[in-house]
Amino acid sequence: MEQSLSADQLVTYFSTLSELLDLSRRTQPVTPEFSDTDFSNYFMALKPQLDTHRAAGNDINAWHVSGLKRKEVPNSAVLAWWLDPLATHGLGSRVMEAFLDALGQKNAAEFKVALKDDSGNINYRVLVESLPLGEQDNRIDIEVEGPNILLFIEVKIDATEGKQQLKRYQRLLKNKRKMSTQPDKLASGIVYLTVKPRTLTDESVLPVLWTDLAHRFRAVDLPSESILARSLLNQFSDFIDDF
Repeated sequence: MEQSLSADQLVTYFSTLSELLDLSRRTQPVTPEFSDTDFSNYFMALKPQLDTHRAAGNDINAWHVSGLKRKEVPNSAVLAWWLDPLATHGLGSRVMEAFLDALGQKNAAEFKVALKDDSGNINYRVLVESLPLGEQDNRIDIEVEGPNILLFIEVKIDATEGKQQLKRYQRLLKNKRKMSTQPDKLASGIVYLTVKPRTLTDESVLPVLWTDLAHRFRAVDLPSESILARSLLNQFSDFIDDF
């Protein structure tokens, strides 16, 4: 049951509120005193720590000075190298699994299982500038192919979509699926990797953003001994985050 206030209580309430409002109007905001000299002294004290940080190589980003810039072909090659389980980074399929996580929980689960063959072993290969059926006008930026997986990755940074490009790739994917010995078990799809979100009319095309990849690559759980790989992967994450 609601309890009503008496007239005396209401008078006391509004009287107190009036006093508080009046006090707030009379109170001057406190402005902290921080002179130009204080600023100068602060940064002078900070400089040795910044110099030590830089001397330790913490500002290095090999990808920024590599000449990759925003070029799609070389960036596709580097991304494919990270996705390749047999590449010299020595991380197996860890980065590929992080890439698949960007496809959403349901799709990621399906494709992660498909990375393995029927014996339970990681079994897929990564191809760059692939011609899945030998068609010169249907060049795939990155193709992931295995007994149980077929994935086309279209890489976009600044370029626009070609004429009927995704439809041509879907037709190509469908035709290559038919060549599989077990097409019904084959997890397949097209990933559209872009800088900014794009409206896709076909739900079978899976959109992924570079910034999302950067976030997921930084979170990859790596062995403690993978010091160089960890550093390079973090640097690559920072690099693609700036697209």
